[in-house]
Amino acid sequence: MAVVTVLIPDARQEMFRGLIDYAGLFPPASRDMADAVAGYRAARASAQGWIAGRFLCSATRLEELAGVLVATMDRGEAPWPIGVVFDTDPAASAAAAAAFHAEMEPAATVDLAEARIAAGSDIEAIERLFTTAASIAETVVPFLEVPRDGSIPATVRAIAAVVSEVLRPGGAKLRCGGLSPEDFPSTDEVAGFIVACTEHDLPFKTTAGLHHPIRHYDENLDMMRHGFVNLLTASVAAREGAGVPTVEAIIADTEPGSFEVSFAGVVWQGKRIGPNTIGETRSHGLVAYGSCEFEQPVEELAELGYLP
Repeated sequence: MAVVTVLIPDARQEMFRGLIDYAGLFPPASRDMADAVAGYRAARASAQGWIAGRFLCSATRLEELAGVLVATMDRGEAPWPIGVVFDTDPAASAAAAAAFHAEMEPAATVDLAEARIAAGSDIEAIERLFTTAASIAETVVPFLEVPRDGSIPATVRAIAAVVSEVLRPGGAKLRCGGLSPEDFPSTDEVAGFIVACTEHDLPFKTTAGLHHPIRHYDENLDMMRHGFVNLLTASVAAREGAGVPTVEAIIADTEPGSFEVSFAGVVWQGKRIGPNTIGETRSHGLVAYGSCEFEQPVEELAELGYLP
């Protein structure tokens, strides 16, 4: 009699694999290139290196990155996945990224491009920005950052329409913080973004301000900061059909005890969601978030008991 082995995925692995895109070059860390490269290399080599995603670099610093990589990469080192952040004219940023990709492949390849939609852009402008980012290479996936000057769900809908029209994978991005309180979107803004992306099956990224797993008070800014586990759990719940009120409640929750991440799934206030939905969410929902730190969030995940 044949024995059939059923492999059940570990929900913790599904939840956090490749979650943190390393943004050591960006504020508030603002590391120099050599230090940032060393930091990402150490993160990937650590016991929790499976949580590390891409190395994020602004388009204007790609040439500098190439120089450091050429000087420091070891023979046989795993290829570096690069996320390029447009920080100048989109055409110039795309050209710089294409040149880097052509020069450094396969040691380092651009697989994602992040570009901000200008305030007041119509769908034609969004499509131009998307196709410009997509021109870097056939395999590059553009993620367009949604401005907060208008309807976030409407902009998400426009991005989804462009992705469908050009028949090219793509996604949306939301900035969740910055250096001042006004840079932080409200819980209802974040919930609206997550639910809109889920409704349109549009993958998304988040960046900035997500320094700790659970939502918390920041004494320096005298305000609440979003938690990346809150957002990830909210995205999983939205995938299961939760509406804006429930998603916003998850985002707003400040109690670590409300959340449980185990082999069997993620639990929020007694409701369990299994690893299959979590895996779908990481592919079609929240694919990664940008962080200028790696060790700190990983240590906090371990302290909370969320890691294998």
